[in-house]
Amino acid sequence: MDSAQSPNAARSRRLSVEELVEALGFGPAQLRVLFLGPLGNHFCDGAELCLVNMVAMSTAADFGINASEKAALSVISLVGLTLGIWASGFLGDHMGRKPPIVASYALTSLVGFSCAAAQEYKTLLVLRMFLGFGMGLGMAPSLALLSEITPQSWRMKMRVCQTTAFAFGGFVVVLLAALNDATLLKLQWRYLMVAAAIPPAVFFVLTCMYLPESPVWLASVEQRSAAECGFEKIKCLNGSTHCDTRYLSQDKDALCDHSSISGQMKVIVSPPLLRTTLVYLFTSLVLNMIVYGEHYSSPQVFAKISVLEAGWQSLVKLSITMVCNVVLYGVAELLTPSMILVLGLNLCAVSCLSLTYAASMTDSSSILHSVLFQFGANFPIGAANWGFASLFQLCVELYPTKVRSSGSAVIIGGGRLAGIVAPMVVETMWATTGSWQPFYHVVALLAIFASLLNFINEDRSYDERSHESVMISPEVSYGGCRSA
Repeated sequence: MDSAQSPNAARSRRLSVEELVEALGFGPAQLRVLFLGPLGNHFCDGAELCLVNMVAMSTAADFGINASEKAALSVISLVGLTLGIWASGFLGDHMGRKPPIVASYALTSLVGFSCAAAQEYKTLLVLRMFLGFGMGLGMAPSLALLSEITPQSWRMKMRVCQTTAFAFGGFVVVLLAALNDATLLKLQWRYLMVAAAIPPAVFFVLTCMYLPESPVWLASVEQRSAAECGFEKIKCLNGSTHCDTRYLSQDKDALCDHSSISGQMKVIVSPPLLRTTLVYLFTSLVLNMIVYGEHYSSPQVFAKISVLEAGWQSLVKLSITMVCNVVLYGVAELLTPSMILVLGLNLCAVSCLSLTYAASMTDSSSILHSVLFQFGANFPIGAANWGFASLFQLCVELYPTKVRSSGSAVIIGGGRLAGIVAPMVVETMWATTGSWQPFYHVVALLAIFASLLNFINEDRSYDERSHESVMISPEVSYGGCRSA
């Protein structure tokens, strides 16, 4: 009798995959993935994307191109980035989280060095597209990988670290650019491209050697031995010696086959998920329009109205952006991701309007003008990063494991479509109205509208434990991403 009951007793002590992640705790295993995955990926992306806009004027002067061709260099990078993100979603769900991340670093570094050697405008244009593709290739899988192995109380904090890395990558590039030429008009852009291509080369070597595959993804594709081995490594690194890494089998719904793109899309746009998917997609579009439009326009705006040289003013902006991210680390203790998203969108709107109002003031020597200008010039990107950090975590937690990378890629990559057209929108509105201010007015209104949509929309997350597609609140399934 006792021998017959022992297998059942042993099984009853086993945990589900989600419970096992919580039991293994937070420690060196998650920090390793953070450094090699999202942090490294976003540092390199921040550096490259900031560099593309920072050297626009110098590249245009070097090749003798017009304003539209200059904007195209920024646009084509974002086209490649969007395509890379979409490809990363499918690859991350079918090949695993690690291969696209490794490929991303390799391609970003290789093409980055090639861009520095380009001798013709058309060649540089093509290379910029492949550079963007390489940067996007690791984004969705790295987000999914870190979230899957991190206990709920640490997920939002890890996302904050990721956005800080993006800002720090831009900070390093702006610092190098300002030291090279503070006016940003005669930069040695080839030297800067070489400098930006070195970090992804280093991360490529490190990820090949040390980045693990997600055991949660391995469990979702029924590779039990590999998954338990992965959990065992996390157990050893974190010192969780009391945990049994033999997990309970997942329910049939969690293991259903979404092997085709059409099958994945059916889940992503299924009735329980559709409304939230659309709201998050629109929010992603708005945030990208703000960030990439502001990145493109600010060096030119600063050259016209800033008391500091454009390079140093840009450096101040990115410094404050990183401070905003540090503050967000503490805010994540108090607010849910949904609340942070709404707050970030509203701060974006207020800061954009503040900049335009300061520029319209006749007395530029007043204290009020200085306060409004510095707030408007330096805080839009920091506020947008609050939105991105919370949005990325929310969209990762919205979908089941088998389509988590693809679902995240739809929202993140779809939002980059706004980033693609942002430079052209800035140039068109500037040429039509004769002023840079209308662009900031429009994005401020869009940010307010997006915040209202997110406030109205009730947060939902996919429950993999049910045999049906049931939606539950992330605050229930993920503990609101708050620190314990």
